Amino acid sequence: MITYNHEAYIEQAISSILSQNTTFNYELVIANDCSTDNTHNIIETIIKEHPKGNYIKYINHQTNVGMMKNFISTLIACSGKYIAICDGDDYWIHDDKLQMQVDFLEENLDFNIVYTLNKIHYNTDEIVDNPVKPINLKDAEVKDLVARNFIPASSVMFRNSIKQINFAPWIYSSPYGDWPLALLLTKNGEKIKCLQHQTLAYRKNVGVISQMKAKEMSLLQANYSMFSKIVKDDNYSTIKPLVQYRLYRFELSLIKTYNKNRKYKAAFSKLKQLKQYTVDNKLSRLELIKLYIISFFKGVKGNN
Repeated sequence: MITYNHEAYIEQAISSILSQNTTFNYELVIANDCSTDNTHNIIETIIKEHPKGNYIKYINHQTNVGMMKNFISTLIACSGKYIAICDGDDYWIHDDKLQMQVDFLEENLDFNIVYTLNKIHYNTDEIVDNPVKPINLKDAEVKDLVARNFIPASSVMFRNSIKQINFAPWIYSSPYGDWPLALLLTKNGEKIKCLQHQTLAYRKNVGVISQMKAKEMSLLQANYSMFSKIVKDDNYSTIKPLVQYRLYRFELSLIKTYNKNRKYKAAFSKLKQLKQYTVDNKLSRLELIKLYIISFFKGVKGNN
């Protein structure tokens, strides 16, 4: 669990983990990135007063190290056979979450990741079911994950191979860490399972990523930038063709978004720079022609 200025949420997050029913021992590694609110005092009080306070391994940074450095250093500090994630502003709603996921991974060695369904907790305190998507109903693999990050980070559990990963420098400035990490954990054909249980309440419109998702252009640019780094990273060499094609699709999405926002010159400029890794069918070629016409005649000829 990483946390920063979560004084309104951190007690519920921690309590939801310490209430887990398991046949095995577990630890909760919390890393506080030098919060300026009361987060630290709340964590300290829980450690002292909760019956399972001794389950907590607490890292309290004295200076702000940034989200990704905090995330990776916390992963490295985990000593268990498996790692589960719960952000400091989310919370679990099923007391058998850990047990169900461990049981599944123990019995299914070809799976590296197991996640669950979730509820959405809005900042109005409304809690609703998150619709079940087709991807949640099948066993997934890395090609599915390259196409879209469908795993709710705070519901996930995976085999602990963190110390075998040599993280490249770019990841420390990435807007998020769960997606590139999941790609690393499945790059060699390992499978992904969704258990059909709701175990997580994900707070929407609270964290940085939620705010970014509200802005289509910001999210696209962040994803494009991240995949531009991934395609050059040897850690992902086994899935490079998949990453190249996804990068190409991000470029097309950016061009469409520029056009939708009447930024036709920017769209045309992007088209001229387009790295067309794969145009694998007539539809893709027609799509490019259509984008070119719109961007050129509305942008260049129209001076917009």
